[in-house]
Amino acid sequence: MNQLIDEIEERKKKEQPEVKKSTTGKQMAQVADFDFFITRENMQKAFPFFMFLAGIAIFYIANTHYAEKTIRQSDKLTKEIKELRSEYITIKSDLMFRSKQSEVAQRLLQKEIKPLTTPPKKIVVQAE
Repeated sequence: MNQLIDEIEERKKKEQPEVKKSTTGKQMAQVADFDFFITRENMQKAFPFFMFLAGIAIFYIANTHYAEKTIRQSDKLTKEIKELRSEYITIKSDLMFRSKQSEVAQRLLQKEIKPLTTPPKKIVVQAE
């Protein structure tokens, strides 16, 4: 009986033209139907990859925030340096003006201290 069934199946195979199953055609059909991705097995297989992509996205966002924070801090420090430099120049010029001999003499006159008209004398101590 098996032989009879086998012979019938062979005749059917011979009568029907053989259809080539193209793998790219099947893949394209799956992509168009979105059948390839919905199964539980495929989701479990793809889960680590999705987690990897999520990790890269989080890293990218964090890196962008860090870079923006660093740029803001750099701009703030640059402004502070400019302000401190201008303050330094102002104070230095004021000190140079106040330390001129004429300015010192004028301030000393207000405190009733007169400038010397005779040169200072040396005091020499002789050792015994």
